[in-house]
Amino acid sequence: MTKDITVNLRNLSLKDYDDIVEAMQVAYSGIGGAVWKYSQLKKLLNVFPEGQICVEVNGKVGILICYDVEFPEVGRIMAEQGLEILFVPFLTDTQNGYNRVRHCAQARAIENECYVAIAGSVGNLPRVNNMDIQYAQSAVFSPSDFSFPTNTIVSEATPNTEMTLIVDVNLDLLKELHLNGSVRNLKDRRTDLYTLRWNNKQNV
Repeated sequence: MTKDITVNLRNLSLKDYDDIVEAMQVAYSGIGGAVWKYSQLKKLLNVFPEGQICVEVNGKVGILICYDVEFPEVGRIMAEQGLEILFVPFLTDTQNGYNRVRHCAQARAIENECYVAIAGSVGNLPRVNNMDIQYAQSAVFSPSDFSFPTNTIVSEATPNTEMTLIVDVNLDLLKELHLNGSVRNLKDRRTDLYTLRWNNKQNV
């Protein structure tokens, strides 16, 4: 049996500042970008405390934020390291933007033989700039094979409605897919013709 992945959600706090700075330094290494000041985090928590979430996970998971899921390379690198669940938090203001995130997330699930959970924002926040219009439909997607839903949708929320999804996923099915799937996307790659590498390995 596969070891269970535990995901804990909690509100971000000022005590997390040092960890945030460390993560931002790693993320911005080589591309530029300033890390948050303590005062910036404090202001954000004062303005919108309920929206600042910390995710604590003990399994083989990855995170691609919004636009990042529209590029397949990083998802594939994660898959090569044993990715089982990919989390995609996003914010889109139109249905066009949402569909880009949704369909690319489904593609990542199929090509990397993993589950993908997308979670977006709905409603409006009049006190926060650029948050007046939002469109989302959170969902959990699977690979596409006999053991999974025929439409690759494990579960999904009502469009543009605030709600919570509680979903069980079977990680053993991923192992079976890797070994005996009707189509094995990861194993059938032509690595004799092309390769994918991370230029700055120390930040992976």
